[in-house]
Amino acid sequence: MNHDEDSLPIIDPEKPRGSGWAWLLLLALLTFHALMNIWWLRADNHAIFTDEEGHMLKARQYHEALFANTDATLVERLVESTHVPLGNPAHPPLLHLLAALNIEIFGYSPDTIALTMTYAFLLAIVGVYALSRCFLSPLQAWFAATVFSFVPVVFASSRFFMTDYLAMTLVIWAVYCLVRSGWFQHSGWILCFALLNGLGILTRVIAPIYYIVPLLLVCAGGAVIGVRALFADPRDFHPLGRIVLNTFIALVVSAGVSTWWYLDNLEDLDTFWSSVHNRGKGVPLAFTETAAPPVEAVPPAPPAPATPSAPATPATPTVEVPVVPSPATAPLWESNPILRGIVSPQMGWAQYPIYVVNNGAFLVLTILMILGAVSVLFVPGFRRAEAFVLILWLLGSWFLLTALFNFGNPRYAIPAMPALGILAALPVLMLPWSGFRAVAGVVLVGMLLFQYGNLSYKSYGVLGSQFLPWKWNEEKLRVLNDPGIAVYKDTISLSVAYSQIEAPTQENFKEDVFNAIMEAERSNPFPAGEYANYLRLGFRGGEFYDRHYWPEPNPYRMPRLEAGFPERRIRDLGLEYTPERVSLLLPEADYLIYSLPPWRTEQARQWIKFFAERGFRLVEEFETKAVGDTPPERIGLLAKDHAAIIGQMDAGELIAFRSRPEYNQMADSLYKATEARFQALVNPNNSSIPMSGPVSFVSIGVDPGSERGAHLVTITLKIDRPVEQEYTIGMHGIPESEASLKETMGIISGAGFDWGFSPTPPSSAWRPDNYVRLQKTVEALPGVYTVRVELLNAAKIVDGFPVTVPFVNFREAPVERTEASTGINITNP
Repeated sequence: MNHDEDSLPIIDPEKPRGSGWAWLLLLALLTFHALMNIWWLRADNHAIFTDEEGHMLKARQYHEALFANTDATLVERLVESTHVPLGNPAHPPLLHLLAALNIEIFGYSPDTIALTMTYAFLLAIVGVYALSRCFLSPLQAWFAATVFSFVPVVFASSRFFMTDYLAMTLVIWAVYCLVRSGWFQHSGWILCFALLNGLGILTRVIAPIYYIVPLLLVCAGGAVIGVRALFADPRDFHPLGRIVLNTFIALVVSAGVSTWWYLDNLEDLDTFWSSVHNRGKGVPLAFTETAAPPVEAVPPAPPAPATPSAPATPATPTVEVPVVPSPATAPLWESNPILRGIVSPQMGWAQYPIYVVNNGAFLVLTILMILGAVSVLFVPGFRRAEAFVLILWLLGSWFLLTALFNFGNPRYAIPAMPALGILAALPVLMLPWSGFRAVAGVVLVGMLLFQYGNLSYKSYGVLGSQFLPWKWNEEKLRVLNDPGIAVYKDTISLSVAYSQIEAPTQENFKEDVFNAIMEAERSNPFPAGEYANYLRLGFRGGEFYDRHYWPEPNPYRMPRLEAGFPERRIRDLGLEYTPERVSLLLPEADYLIYSLPPWRTEQARQWIKFFAERGFRLVEEFETKAVGDTPPERIGLLAKDHAAIIGQMDAGELIAFRSRPEYNQMADSLYKATEARFQALVNPNNSSIPMSGPVSFVSIGVDPGSERGAHLVTITLKIDRPVEQEYTIGMHGIPESEASLKETMGIISGAGFDWGFSPTPPSSAWRPDNYVRLQKTVEALPGVYTVRVELLNAAKIVDGFPVTVPFVNFREAPVERTEASTGINITNP
């Protein structure tokens, strides 16, 4: 459809009136949208939902593969990027590669990643201008581009990182190349189309669906031209030959651009869409499902016979034969999956129109689009093949998305919105009298700016949404939480893949969850290991956010997040949907995040009880708001119950625990519980005997050793002030039994055992305002002893006063000693 004798433009291309003004206005339009999108990204902090979060995570992984290892060569890094896992959702890598490059240029943040879509938005506006110029004047094309740029779903979703948006930009330019290809005759434009088609397939598997019908029109038009030429001159095979050549170019180039990734990931891609997607509900293609067998009517049971009270004469018995109706005959199209998808699609033909009106263009633009499509058919100035392509673009997308797939979302309509935007501008452009057109154009742009401010700057409150009480497709409206057909509104919901699209917000429940983990981690008395592991029970997402909270060095640390993070790295252990499956990984987890519908209060209570029995306690719980067809959620955070762990510690572990730096940073309730247990185990009477200035004696205990004759002696000392010299421990055991006294070994003056030793840790490491627990394995005959304990200075002279403890029992035989295991190694300070 080039500007030749077969396709004359409305405006003479040699004299494009107003082209200079059009370019200046187009530049102003691009600048406005670029600056507003940058402002919006900086002002907003929405919770990044499921698919968008998965795409951002994938962009970060590609950035790591391509740019993190600066010692590797470019070829090595490109090879490394091909090994990035498929991820969830499973989509080709072009979107993620572009964002990885943007991260490298501007630095890391979610806003930097999302900014990639602003580039796509600006290119889309230019593409719409170029496409409109194929049959409109420069100023008319600028007006069409302006209307397109203010379609609510177009400008609003340009701030979210999704494949639909980049696919839209590539679709615009692919359609433009088809229009300029001169009915598939111009090899240069076909080469451009093939490149764009390959890039579209590298962005989204279904990208070609949006321009398959226009492509068929262009090819059919080229075939007609070729046949006409052949009839005019049987030797003129050039038009048909060019179609064959260009088809070969399109196939080869498209395959060369896109198949390298698909060949490497085909098996994983098939597994994801057939098993993992939508939790194993099957392939999303409608024609892959077999028709359900017709349901046979069940004959009604015969009525129970009435019991006559007193029949005059015996009744003649009769047997009623129930009439069994013949099985219902299914329509012919039910047995053919393709016909079934067309005649009776699972979604219904009204679903995408509702999506477009209520979460895409709103009512006025939709009406203008319909009028514009009518004008293409009946207004001579617009009755052009280039304009007719727009109708096929819209209707073809609607038809194929409805007939081919067994599920749908409003976001799938985004790549068809350029056609809607251009068509919606035509009713204004076809009005008579230039002044009348100018006034109508100003009114339309004013209405679009009104909607823009409501969705981009600040909601108008009670005036922020207006609906017509028309219950067309009532079931879908109920799912979308809309009371009727939207004239306009201050929020757009495009599916669970997006968070709610609206003016800038600071409501971010995912950051709330991780801030709660950080708070719990700061008061965690047992930060064992490098990682703080969390599990997810029905809670989708989180893997993207956790890296923002890692300690330095961390290239993904968010500057706006508060400093002073704990030293451990938060790490996801996986997602499960039942407590029983989650419990298998609980020994490795420090935290658990769960998600439930808010009305399932009893189930939440059962879950909390289930995990409390396994050593986890509820730390935080809150509710999120509904987003379109995504219901509200009850989000809960459970953490390992440290009070229960402390309650299982023995005296030695408690003494060591109190010496750790983080002990005084614990939550006040946990600190008091620890002190109470400590006093109950170590010094229940809160008494001690002075030995030297800084040291007092608290207790001595004896446990049987592992070998006969061996005993483990434990001495507990209280340290009141810093100890300024190195002590050794003098310990003497004097048997109470005369027989034992005669058999003593290692005696002192023939009076008993000498068990002196150097303490571990040494006295210079004894912390003031704490206790120290010293242990020594000694050999002694079983019996009752009087034990004398003393502190010896460097000259081996007793410092201060010795302490004598009578009736210390060295037991006859080893007795198995068991202690509650905490799973945490704690050594003496």
